[in-house]
Amino acid sequence: MKKIKDVDMETLITLGVLHPRQLESEPALYHALTCVLTDQQQKQLNTIFVLADQRKAQQDSKRIEQSGGYSFTVPAQVPTTFKFGS
Repeated sequence: MKKIKDVDMETLITLGVLHPRQLESEPALYHALTCVLTDQQQKQLNTIFVLADQRKAQQDSKRIEQSGGYSFTVPAQVPTTFKFGS
């Protein structure tokens, strides 16, 4: 079995996208595929899914950064002082 760091990013992202969809759309199938796993194997699988989500977020962030990043515009003047009460 490959170690997590040896698995390419695209595979991790695919796993991360498929896992939540599988849980939502076919929970019986997901259960049938994973019920034979030991507790340790289930923890490892969940670790892989977390890593996949992190890698996807990292890839999305990099894509946004390369396209110029987010543009934040403030439509109104931001107050410099504020007084509570009266």
